[in-house]
Amino acid sequence: MTAHLQATGEAMFTGDLPELKRELRAAFVLSTIGVGEIVQVDTSEALKLPGVVGFIGAGDIPPGGENNFIPANYHLYEPDWKDELFVTKDIDYAGRPIGLILAESQALAEQGARAVTVTYKNVQRPVMDLREAIQKNMIFEKATEQKIVGNAEAALKEAAYVVEGECEMGNQYYFYIENQVALSVPSEDGIDVYSATQCSEMAQRSVAQLLGKPMNYCNMIVSRLGGGFGGKFLHSCAVAAASAVAAEVTGRPVRLRVDLSTDMQFNGKRFPIVAKYKAGCDSEGKLLGVIVDIFVDAGHVATTMTFDVISMLDQGYYCPNWKVTMKQFKTNKVCAGPTRGPGQVPACLMIETILEHLAMEARQCPVIFRELNLFVEGQKNLFGTPQRQCTLKKLWQRLKQMADVQSRLDDISKYNKDNLWRKRGLSMTASRYDMCYYPTGFPTHVSVFAADGTVVVITAGVEMGQGLYMKVAQAVAYSLGVPLEFVKVRPNQNNVTPNPLWTGGSISSERCVASAMIACEKIKAQLQPFREKQPDADWKTLLQAAWEGNAVLSAGGTHHYDNPQVDLYATYMAGVVETEVDVLTGQYQVNRVDLLGDFGDSMNPTIDIGQVEGAYVMGLGAYLTEDIFFSKETGKLLNGGTWDYKPPTTKDIPIDWRIHFLPDSPNSVGVLSSKAAGEPPIGLAMGALLSVKKAVESVREDLSGKKTFLPVAAPFTVEKAQLASGIQVNHLHV
Repeated sequence: MTAHLQATGEAMFTGDLPELKRELRAAFVLSTIGVGEIVQVDTSEALKLPGVVGFIGAGDIPPGGENNFIPANYHLYEPDWKDELFVTKDIDYAGRPIGLILAESQALAEQGARAVTVTYKNVQRPVMDLREAIQKNMIFEKATEQKIVGNAEAALKEAAYVVEGECEMGNQYYFYIENQVALSVPSEDGIDVYSATQCSEMAQRSVAQLLGKPMNYCNMIVSRLGGGFGGKFLHSCAVAAASAVAAEVTGRPVRLRVDLSTDMQFNGKRFPIVAKYKAGCDSEGKLLGVIVDIFVDAGHVATTMTFDVISMLDQGYYCPNWKVTMKQFKTNKVCAGPTRGPGQVPACLMIETILEHLAMEARQCPVIFRELNLFVEGQKNLFGTPQRQCTLKKLWQRLKQMADVQSRLDDISKYNKDNLWRKRGLSMTASRYDMCYYPTGFPTHVSVFAADGTVVVITAGVEMGQGLYMKVAQAVAYSLGVPLEFVKVRPNQNNVTPNPLWTGGSISSERCVASAMIACEKIKAQLQPFREKQPDADWKTLLQAAWEGNAVLSAGGTHHYDNPQVDLYATYMAGVVETEVDVLTGQYQVNRVDLLGDFGDSMNPTIDIGQVEGAYVMGLGAYLTEDIFFSKETGKLLNGGTWDYKPPTTKDIPIDWRIHFLPDSPNSVGVLSSKAAGEPPIGLAMGALLSVKKAVESVREDLSGKKTFLPVAAPFTVEKAQLASGIQVNHLHV
């Protein structure tokens, strides 16, 4: 569709829209403290700059508008939670937007924002560390969750092997290529908002709420995104609303383009966790019981996104007895945001750590130990859902043979005996990603032009690099029986496809496809009487007859699902990863990765392979490289840029990467027999952390003469790996 344009850099994104007449540029003014009160906002120096036009703050919100950018019934956070777009007094995290500077150019707007002086009082030291919040009992009481299956305490009393330990994980930023951006243009009877958002309907609500206007006052247009990963949910609404308020007040187009450092400060991130576990298995290695206490750093408000942590905690492994308790704690950070695989990433960290620890305690090979505990058909997960079409055993056994696991384990053992300062590790893990459909759908409108037979589709799903438009176009071409080149998918517009669900959770492509096919069926029903009269007519002839017969050649469709509490299916995967570590420096390389996934009948294998690659690399960042640091004194982000924040780059991806799809495995309940691919692979990157950890454990054993379990702290960065090696100066001799 537009692959060539994107590959050559010619594709247009929201920030690339041509500059409009009298357009203003905007930049946020952010708070620089974590806890305190605003006394005064002095914009005088900023307004002296030639080309700076003005300042927009809370006092400029139009009459009838509410200084709250959280859409009503937004269920990812506390019920009835409200959050000021422009903070008026109380600061509870550094990076809160105070207002906007408007100028004739982006550089001037950013310069002006830096020139604004904010005076504070009652400034206090913020709480930035989860363990400190736990110690101070800064708990969100209503957000506590617990899941009990069987009797874990009794099971542990019968266990042959029992382990206890802790693991932890920090924040992760989204690091999309396109930062947050919105362009708001006043029209004669409303406002047009071009927004880089994953949730156009929520952004529309935010704009209407801030302006004090009805929904039809705001025309929301979303073209493609340069990546989302959950980062263009809640705070994209703030960006759209801020731009709209400024445009409404000035009567001029206002483009708000948020730079990387600003976005990293005011946008949410993956939530950190600390987990304390106790687990046991029988003498053969079968899991008997697991107890986990999970502590979540929610930021300045509690979130419901943690639900998936518990529901996905068991991943690909069966255990009959569980006791899982999860508590959320307040820190002086911006609230955590939905981040690719929000539940699976911490879930994989915990369950794989537990299995690794138990395997060492039971003196079993971790590969064999995991295989012994894989889910099989009919076994129930933590929430009582039986596994249907469960292919985990098949995936595991096939991949173990394809990746030559046993032979490579033997080779690595020999390599580690022969080398003291370079070590290798290999891990094999499994994952299960449960998919469910929310009742709200993705309205999709299909129009056929009788003159030449071409087709235009407008879908409520947002294209953000996941190939949604291509899959929709393929489905429409398939359903109508026309060549793919006849079909174009145009940008999302809420006045055409209103009331959509947000794009995320890996389900959007398939649901947009289903909606498009519903619309196509309506058009085909209109064409059927004319087809019966002219059974041999080609497409264009048929359309001409239908047009002359006043047939309706456009239709809308929305795919609904009436049982959102029930998991529809699971995407199963297995992965093998081998790493090599220079233990003197902690520097690692991923030598080889083998992945095998059950994606049903993929609608487009090329796209889905790209999704697997992208998810896995983001997982490498979460587990190995992407650490975030805050000032303990002010709460400000300390590494808000590419120099100090380390997403994976070309040197971090696998040298040898082999991705395979399980053949002949149609999904009986999936759209066109397919399965989701966007998020399920991310948790398998936990295997890379385990592999690096094994390499470090090898040198620790060489130096100490005993085998010990190394606790897991993600991201397991180069620095952490080197420090964990236990190398002292006296070990360095010729």
